[in-house]
Amino acid sequence: MVFGGIPYYLDLLNRRTGLAQNIDSLCFRRGGQLTDEFDELYRSLFRNAEQHLSVVRALAGKKSGLTRDKLIGGTRKASGGTLSRALGELEQCGFIRSLRPFGRKSRGTLYQLIDPFTLFYLRFMKDSGSFLSGYWQKMQSTATYASWCGHAFEIVCLNHLEQIVRALGIDG
Repeated sequence: MVFGGIPYYLDLLNRRTGLAQNIDSLCFRRGGQLTDEFDELYRSLFRNAEQHLSVVRALAGKKSGLTRDKLIGGTRKASGGTLSRALGELEQCGFIRSLRPFGRKSRGTLYQLIDPFTLFYLRFMKDSGSFLSGYWQKMQSTATYASWCGHAFEIVCLNHLEQIVRALGIDG
Protein backbone atom coordinates (compact mmCIF):
# COMPACT_ATOMS: atom_id res chain seq x y z
CA MET A 1 0.00 0.00 0.00
CA VAL A 2 3.06 2.25 0.30
CA PHE A 3 5.01 1.27 -2.81
CA GLY A 4 2.17 0.24 -5.12
CA GLY A 5 3.96 -2.96 -6.13
CA ILE A 6 6.56 -1.05 -8.14
CA PRO A 7 9.50 -3.46 -8.61
CA TYR A 8 12.14 -0.73 -8.24
CA TYR A 9 10.77 0.23 -4.82
CA LEU A 10 10.36 -3.38 -3.72
CA ASP A 11 13.97 -4.17 -4.73
CA LEU A 12 15.13 -1.50 -2.27
CA LEU A 13 13.69 -3.41 0.69
CA ASN A 14 16.17 -5.03 3.04
CA ARG A 15 14.97 -8.59 3.67
CA ARG A 16 16.76 -8.73 7.01
CA THR A 17 14.54 -6.07 8.57
CA GLY A 18 10.79 -5.63 8.95
CA LEU A 19 8.58 -3.57 6.66
CA ALA A 20 8.22 -0.68 9.12
CA GLN A 21 12.00 -0.46 9.53
CA ASN A 22 12.41 -0.51 5.75
CA ILE A 23 9.90 2.31 5.31
CA ASP A 24 11.67 4.33 8.02
CA SER A 25 15.03 3.75 6.35
CA LEU A 26 13.91 4.48 2.79
CA CYS A 27 11.48 7.33 3.39
CA PHE A 28 12.08 8.97 6.77
CA ARG A 29 15.85 8.87 7.25
CA ARG A 30 18.14 11.64 6.05
CA GLY A 31 19.57 10.42 2.73
CA GLY A 32 16.95 7.64 2.43
CA GLN A 33 16.67 6.37 -1.12
CA LEU A 34 13.04 7.50 -1.51
CA THR A 35 13.10 10.83 0.34
CA ASP A 36 13.34 12.77 -2.95
CA GLU A 37 11.54 10.22 -5.13
CA PHE A 38 8.25 12.10 -5.39
CA ASP A 39 9.67 15.23 -7.04
CA GLU A 40 12.12 13.24 -9.17
CA LEU A 41 9.35 10.96 -10.40
CA TYR A 42 7.05 13.72 -11.60
CA ARG A 43 9.85 15.86 -13.03
CA SER A 44 11.24 12.91 -15.00
CA LEU A 45 7.84 11.98 -16.45
CA PHE A 46 6.31 15.34 -17.30
CA ARG A 47 7.72 18.36 -19.11
CA ASN A 48 5.52 20.78 -17.15
CA ALA A 49 5.55 18.88 -13.85
CA GLU A 50 4.19 21.81 -11.82
CA GLN A 51 0.83 21.59 -13.61
CA HIS A 52 0.66 17.86 -12.90
CA LEU A 53 1.74 18.32 -9.29
CA SER A 54 -0.91 20.97 -8.66
CA VAL A 55 -3.59 18.59 -9.97
CA VAL A 56 -2.25 15.71 -7.85
CA ARG A 57 -2.09 17.85 -4.71
CA ALA A 58 -5.65 19.08 -5.23
CA LEU A 59 -6.91 15.52 -5.73
CA ALA A 60 -5.05 14.28 -2.65
CA GLY A 61 -7.23 16.51 -0.50
CA LYS A 62 -10.44 14.75 -1.55
CA LYS A 63 -10.45 10.94 -1.31
CA SER A 64 -13.59 10.55 -3.40
CA GLY A 65 -12.19 12.74 -6.18
CA LEU A 66 -13.00 16.09 -7.78
CA THR A 67 -14.80 17.25 -10.89
CA ARG A 68 -12.99 19.36 -13.46
CA ASP A 69 -14.70 22.52 -12.16
CA LYS A 70 -13.59 21.80 -8.58
CA LEU A 71 -10.08 21.03 -9.85
CA ILE A 72 -9.92 24.40 -11.58
CA GLY A 73 -10.81 26.05 -8.27
CA GLY A 74 -8.43 23.83 -6.28
CA THR A 75 -5.47 24.37 -8.60
CA ARG A 76 -6.26 27.99 -9.40
CA LYS A 77 -5.45 27.18 -13.03
CA ALA A 78 -7.51 28.14 -16.01
CA SER A 79 -9.54 25.51 -17.79
CA GLY A 80 -8.29 24.55 -21.20
CA GLY A 81 -5.72 22.53 -23.06
CA THR A 82 -3.06 22.61 -20.35
CA LEU A 83 -5.35 21.15 -17.70
CA SER A 84 -6.82 18.64 -20.16
CA ARG A 85 -3.34 17.53 -21.18
CA ALA A 86 -2.22 17.16 -17.55
CA LEU A 87 -5.32 15.13 -16.67
CA GLY A 88 -4.86 12.90 -19.72
CA GLU A 89 -1.18 12.30 -19.02
CA LEU A 90 -1.76 11.58 -15.33
CA GLU A 91 -4.48 9.08 -16.25
CA GLN A 92 -2.33 7.39 -18.92
CA CYS A 93 0.46 6.97 -16.37
CA GLY A 94 -1.91 5.48 -13.79
CA PHE A 95 -1.69 8.27 -11.21
CA ILE A 96 -5.39 9.14 -11.49
CA ARG A 97 -8.57 7.62 -12.82
CA SER A 98 -11.62 9.29 -14.29
CA LEU A 99 -15.18 8.23 -13.55
CA ARG A 100 -17.93 9.40 -15.86
CA PRO A 101 -21.48 9.67 -14.56
CA PHE A 102 -23.76 7.10 -16.17
CA GLY A 103 -25.35 8.39 -19.36
CA ARG A 104 -23.06 11.40 -19.76
CA LYS A 105 -20.17 11.96 -22.12
CA SER A 106 -17.78 14.09 -20.08
CA ARG A 107 -19.60 16.73 -18.05
CA GLY A 108 -19.39 15.86 -14.37
CA THR A 109 -16.45 13.48 -14.78
CA LEU A 110 -14.85 12.77 -11.43
CA TYR A 111 -11.05 12.52 -11.17
CA GLN A 112 -9.53 10.49 -8.35
CA LEU A 113 -5.91 10.06 -7.24
CA ILE A 114 -5.09 6.33 -7.20
CA ASP A 115 -1.28 6.10 -7.11
CA PRO A 116 -0.24 4.45 -3.82
CA PHE A 117 3.19 6.08 -3.48
CA THR A 118 1.82 9.54 -4.28
CA LEU A 119 -0.94 9.11 -1.69
CA PHE A 120 1.61 7.90 0.88
CA TYR A 121 4.05 10.72 0.14
CA LEU A 122 1.44 13.48 0.33
CA ARG A 123 -0.08 12.08 3.53
CA PHE A 124 3.08 11.28 5.50
CA MET A 125 6.36 12.30 3.88
CA LYS A 126 5.59 15.77 2.52
CA ASP A 127 5.04 17.42 5.88
CA SER A 128 7.05 15.15 8.14
CA GLY A 129 9.42 18.12 8.52
CA SER A 130 12.32 16.24 9.98
CA PHE A 131 13.95 12.88 9.94
CA LEU A 132 12.89 11.21 13.16
CA SER A 133 14.17 7.83 14.22
CA GLY A 134 11.41 5.24 14.06
CA TYR A 135 8.85 7.72 12.69
CA TRP A 136 6.89 5.16 10.68
CA GLN A 137 6.91 2.64 13.49
CA LYS A 138 5.41 5.28 15.80
CA MET A 139 2.84 6.37 13.19
CA GLN A 140 1.36 2.87 13.06
CA SER A 141 -0.44 3.37 16.37
CA THR A 142 -2.24 6.56 15.30
CA ALA A 143 -5.73 7.22 13.94
CA THR A 144 -4.12 8.95 10.94
CA TYR A 145 -2.39 5.69 10.04
CA ALA A 146 -5.61 3.66 10.48
CA SER A 147 -7.52 6.07 8.23
CA TRP A 148 -4.78 5.97 5.59
CA CYS A 149 -4.70 2.15 5.72
CA GLY A 150 -8.41 1.93 4.95
CA HIS A 151 -8.13 4.33 2.02
CA ALA A 152 -4.92 2.73 0.72
CA PHE A 153 -6.50 -0.74 0.85
CA GLU A 154 -9.50 0.57 -1.07
CA ILE A 155 -7.16 1.94 -3.76
CA VAL A 156 -5.29 -1.39 -3.97
CA CYS A 157 -8.63 -3.14 -4.48
CA LEU A 158 -9.72 -0.62 -7.13
CA ASN A 159 -6.40 -1.05 -8.95
CA HIS A 160 -6.84 -4.85 -8.96
CA LEU A 161 -10.59 -5.15 -9.44
CA GLU A 162 -10.36 -7.52 -12.42
CA GLN A 163 -8.08 -9.92 -10.53
CA ILE A 164 -10.34 -9.83 -7.45
CA VAL A 165 -13.47 -10.52 -9.50
CA ARG A 166 -11.71 -13.40 -11.26
CA ALA A 167 -10.39 -14.87 -7.99
CA LEU A 168 -13.87 -14.74 -6.44
CA GLY A 169 -15.30 -16.48 -9.51
CA ILE A 170 -17.89 -13.77 -10.16
CA ASP A 171 -16.64 -12.60 -13.54
CA GLY A 172 -19.14 -12.52 -16.41
